[in-house]
Amino acid sequence: MKGSSVQPETPQAQYDELPARYEKLKTLWGEDALRALVLGIGGVGSNCTEALARGGVGKLTILDRDVVEESNINRQSIAFYSTLGKRKVDVMEAMIKDINPEAQVKKVFGFLRQEEMESFLDEYARDVDYVVDAID
Repeated sequence: MKGSSVQPETPQAQYDELPARYEKLKTLWGEDALRALVLGIGGVGSNCTEALARGGVGKLTILDRDVVEESNINRQSIAFYSTLGKRKVDVMEAMIKDINPEAQVKKVFGFLRQEEMESFLDEYARDVDYVVDAID
C-alpha cells in the first residue's frame, strides 16, 4: 500500500520468530530439543513425523527404503505428483526443514532387518527420547 508503514514480512523475519511458536511446548518439554527416531515414512510415519516437526521436536532421525509412488497420494503427507519417484527420506527432510529450518535431520535410506537391529539401535537410537515404529 502506498504510504503504508507496514512492510511485507520477509522469509527471514518468519524464521526469526520460530522459537516463539514453540514457547508453550518448551514449558512442557524444557529447553532442550526433543529427539525422535521414526522407523518408516509411509502413511503413519510421514504424518507422525510432520506432527513431530510442527510440535517442536528439533532432532529427527528418519528411516525408509522406498520412493514416493502414485498409490501413496491418498494417505501420505509427503506424496504429491511433484514428489513421485523421489526417496521418501529426502522428501520428508525437505518438509521438516520447511516447517522448522533449524531442525537437525539424519536420514537413513534402507530397510531395518532383524539381524541388523542391535547395531542399528546402537548407532541411531542411543540419544533419542522417543522411537516411532511405523514400519509396515
